[in-house]
Amino acid sequence: MKYGKSSLVIIIAAIICAALAVGFYLSSNLAGDKAPPIVMPSDKQGNLDGDVYDEDHMPGDITRIELNASNVQNVIATIERPEKYACRVDTSVYYNDNIRMMSALCYTAGQYTKTEILGNSDTVATNIISTPDTTYIWSEGSSSYYQGATGGFSSDDVQHIPTSDDILMLDRNDIKSASYTEMNGQNCICAEVYDPEMQYTEKYYVSTDTGLLKYCETLDKTGEKIYSMEMSAESYDFDTEVFKLPDSTLVYTQ
Repeated sequence: MKYGKSSLVIIIAAIICAALAVGFYLSSNLAGDKAPPIVMPSDKQGNLDGDVYDEDHMPGDITRIELNASNVQNVIATIERPEKYACRVDTSVYYNDNIRMMSALCYTAGQYTKTEILGNSDTVATNIISTPDTTYIWSEGSSSYYQGATGGFSSDDVQHIPTSDDILMLDRNDIKSASYTEMNGQNCICAEVYDPEMQYTEKYYVSTDTGLLKYCETLDKTGEKIYSMEMSAESYDFDTEVFKLPDSTLVYTQ
C-alpha cells in the first residue's frame, strides 16, 4: 500500500521549513478499479469569492444522496473542480510540541499552476510555475530561475497540496466513514481514512459545491494532530499575468 499524500506532505513540508528547499518527488497514479460513478442530482456549481456564497446557492442548498464509506469515492468523483481558481493554503506540521507552518498563494488555470510560497510577514519568498511541459522556480526578486521538465507530476503534486483526488487514490478498504458536514460555512463531505502502515488517521473535508479540499488533518496513533492543511480565500477570476517569469516571459497559453 502507498502512503497517503498527506503523510508525504508532512515529510515534504518539514524539509521545506528546515532547509528552504523545494523538491519534486511525488507522483500521482490512480489505483484500483472504480465502480460506475454516482451522479449527483444537482446541476448547480458554487460561485465563491473569498468564501462567500452567491444568493442563488446558499449553504444547505444541495440535494444529497445517501453517503457512506463504500460510495464516497464515486460521489466525490462526480464533483467537478473549477478549471480556474486561486486560493491561499496554510499547512502546519506538529512535532515535539513545536509547529512548523508554511503558507502559499496558489493559482490554477487548467494545467498551469503558480505557487507563491510565503515567507516572513506573508511576503512572497519563492515562486513555482508549472506548465504541462516545464517547471520554473525562482526566489522572489531574482532575475534568474531554475527550469526543468515537469515530467509525470500533476499540478497538485508541484504545489505539495493534498486534494480531493487523493481520496480517489485510496484503497477503499481504508476508508472508515463518510458523512456530510460543514466547514467554514461551506457544505462538505468528510471522509475518514486509516493508514494501517503508518497507523495514521486522516480526515478530508471536500466542498460539495466546488470539489476543492477545504481542510484535512492527520492524527497519529495516539490521536495527536501531526499535520493540517486549510484552504481559504478562494477566487475564480484572476489575471493570468501571474504566469510571468522574472524576465517577463508569459508562459501561459490558453
